[in-house]
Amino acid sequence: MTAQIEVRGITNEEVLRLLQILNLPIDSYAVCGGALLAHHGLRLNTNDVDLLVTPELYQRLLTQWKARSQSRPDCPAIEIDGVRVEAFASINFTDSDKALEYIERHQLGMTTGIPLVRLEDMLEWKRLILRENPRCKRAREHQRDIDLLEKAVMR
Repeated sequence: MTAQIEVRGITNEEVLRLLQILNLPIDSYAVCGGALLAHHGLRLNTNDVDLLVTPELYQRLLTQWKARSQSRPDCPAIEIDGVRVEAFASINFTDSDKALEYIERHQLGMTTGIPLVRLEDMLEWKRLILRENPRCKRAREHQRDIDLLEKAVMR
């Protein structure tokens, strides 16, 4: 049985509905960040839905979505039914060309129609974020996520 994605109390079905509203090409994005951890039962909830998107989709969303990411002002964001959705061309913020390669190469975890980033990759990216910016305001949250991901990956 698969854990439900809990984002401000919404279920997998509601996340899928949000993604259907967005109507993004299924081969151009994957769920990452806190929603990914919640999906796997590693977190109870998260504040938003983060998406890893291809560079092409990222450029399109920069012009279509008026809001910007809270963690990266240069990244597009949108709010739908009270849920903030943020798009990133790279989770580690250093190599945007890798997103398309990653999405194509892994065919990602597809659960209830939701493309997911692999936990091992999320762990690697969280470690990189913390290593590159150890004093960021979300350092504690990143470290908690790393601890949770390490336990999950070791299972």
